Amino acid sequence: MTKKILILAVVLLLSAVFISSVFAEAETQQGDVVSVNGTIIGADDVKREMNMMYQQSVQQGVYPEASEIDAYWSRAVDTLIGRELLYQDAVSKGYTPDSVKIEEYIKNLIMNSGGEEALQEKLDEQGLNIDKLRKDSGTYYVISEYVSGELSTGVTVSDDEVKKYYDENTGMFKQEETVSARHILLTIEEGAEQVVVDQTKARILALRDRIIAGEDFAQLASETSDCPSSEQGGSLGEFGRGRMVPPFDNVAFSLEPGVISEPVLTQFGYHIIEVTSKNGGGEIPFSDIEPRLREYLSNIALEKKINLYVEGIREKSEIIIF
Repeated sequence: MTKKILILAVVLLLSAVFISSVFAEAETQQGDVVSVNGTIIGADDVKREMNMMYQQSVQQGVYPEASEIDAYWSRAVDTLIGRELLYQDAVSKGYTPDSVKIEEYIKNLIMNSGGEEALQEKLDEQGLNIDKLRKDSGTYYVISEYVSGELSTGVTVSDDEVKKYYDENTGMFKQEETVSARHILLTIEEGAEQVVVDQTKARILALRDRIIAGEDFAQLASETSDCPSSEQGGSLGEFGRGRMVPPFDNVAFSLEPGVISEPVLTQFGYHIIEVTSKNGGGEIPFSDIEPRLREYLSNIALEKKINLYVEGIREKSEIIIF
């Protein structure tokens, strides 16, 4: 859990961009915002937290409006107060950052960002630097260790609770029908004469015959297909209904795995398609979802416990909002 929380926190820090134009008004906020037992939290910290909240909302399909800026600002401030209180409480109980692990994370971030200069460019966009990133990573590490070592103790979800949640929320546990497929495309320019169309169809039929005779689909795709997927042997990966143009979509979902389609004409040209696997969709069996559902419910229970704990600390703390 510790590693997951720290990695997630750092990824969120690095993925934040300039504050959304929806919240442009917040850019004017400057200076100190709140003191938590003497530790100052500034406007830049609040704006970064708002960015993270905004991105998380968008990822869930929720697009905040400008009228919500005050609510988001308040949530960001409350989150930062709670995080600082939890950090201070952990430090008071002897938890400290592991400098070796923090440096390991920083080195990995530098490598994954394409070098220290590239990482610094990302940090500059947010008014951060390596030292600030290192400090924030240390804060997340301490909180993660504290949560894992003490606060998560006693947080359990019974088998009955997991099954009850599944039974009462079956609509959440459905998966769409998908196929994994590969194809070969021979393009036809818009407005091409019928003779060109016929010649292209003859060429795609010849490729189909070669595959049926035993030649390797991926090899032929890499050599002949006009689609960028040729670099992956024609593989299009897994996709659901409606993701491809209708003629292609209809054939792909009607094929059985391993069958090579007849030529399929779309606005791009002629294709031959092979479905490599199918997922029929429908309700996900409880046995398949149970481990993830248990983890999800455990995380909710832990979050509630942490929130109650922080509320208790806050009542005894000196919080000054400027």
